[in-house]
Amino acid sequence: MVQESLRILRALSGETRAKLVRLLCERELCVCELEYILELSQPAISQQVRILREAGIATARRQGNWIFYHIDRRDLADALNRVGDCLNAPLSDEDPAMRREKHRLDQLLSDPPDHCPGFPRPGGDRN
Repeated sequence: MVQESLRILRALSGETRAKLVRLLCERELCVCELEYILELSQPAISQQVRILREAGIATARRQGNWIFYHIDRRDLADALNRVGDCLNAPLSDEDPAMRREKHRLDQLLSDPPDHCPGFPRPGGDRN
């Protein structure tokens, strides 16, 4: 779940991909149309669309020699909801790295090291 969320966040980062997402949510477009609109080369467009497709955000449809790309707003919303669910999920003991981080958080909250003062927490306690 974390890896999928990172792939989605990486795919959505960057000015060109953000523009592509907005355009492809609006309508299905082929590479030559995207080249014209964004004033970028075909390889640059193809590379950016590939990243969106690998993240499961954009889809492709072939018609003869042309490939048309599209982003379904519901699929995009679902992907963003999965990212939100991942970020809001409680720390899990299933993942060894997360288990170690959760242990260190618990340790920090119960007995902060000298270089990390125990700032007042909401509710008046340090936890």
